[in-house]
Amino acid sequence: MRQFKWAFSSRQIFEWQKITRPEALTDIQRAARFFYLQHHAFGGKVTGQTFGTTTTGPAINLLRIEKSLSAAWQRLAGTYVENLSWLACAELYDQAHTFFYMAPLTGRPPAMVSTSPSRSISAWPTSYAGARVR
Repeated sequence: MRQFKWAFSSRQIFEWQKITRPEALTDIQRAARFFYLQHHAFGGKVTGQTFGTTTTGPAINLLRIEKSLSAAWQRLAGTYVENLSWLACAELYDQAHTFFYMAPLTGRPPAMVSTSPSRSISAWPTSYAGARVR
């Protein structure tokens, strides 16, 4: 939270953050940089970011970050977050009672896949190749 105590929403700061090398930052600084860029980028894009503004509402209030992070933490409480390929995640968690919700990165609508021991993971749609579990 201290990273944002005197920060404000600025196109110039956004551009400076974009060109800052993450390897030169501490873990906290890197997380703060990511947060700043994501919340100021048009459409929340991860790559090809441009500074996003609106004329219909206020700019992001950097003093309310703790509240935003707390809300995100509450939504994720009781869940597992994995950074695995879809196949590794499916193999790790595939059980008769498991329900998977995976969104392919192909631009297609999300698909819901329910597995059972009788269905082989290798028979899953090939559109999941390269997808990440979110």
